[in-house]
Amino acid sequence: MILGLAGTALGAAAFFRSESAFTTQTINLKGGKPDVRVSYPAPGIPANHPNGNLVEVRNSKVTGDRTGEYVRTCTPVMDDEIECDGAFRLSDGTVEILTTEHDDPGEITATAAISGGTGAYVVAVGTVEVNFDENTYSLRLILPKL
Repeated sequence: MILGLAGTALGAAAFFRSESAFTTQTINLKGGKPDVRVSYPAPGIPANHPNGNLVEVRNSKVTGDRTGEYVRTCTPVMDDEIECDGAFRLSDGTVEILTTEHDDPGEITATAAISGGTGAYVVAVGTVEVNFDENTYSLRLILPKL
């Protein structure tokens, strides 16, 4: 049994280390002002938090290499950090994202992690580069070849 588990682990490691097992894809999207924007007090966050104490929920249409919408929820957390999670719900699947970062009002860019997806983006990983001034999103995906 131990030899079987070791063989399975070695086989999986070889598969995932093989560059031919993955493909990369970049999707460039452009968004607009949120179609829906809801705010409510963040539980346990004081009113004097540097980012305020409101949870922001937003939905925006996106166009570009794909069409769909960008949905996200951002919550102020410790110190001057903000935690956001959401998804790009696109015509061929959903790309899930997560980030926790220092929120600086003067910052015009941010990076989030791609943590999975559905449809064409099942088991996706990678990063999303966001430009707040231009409302652009560059999704850099790493996908297993299925």
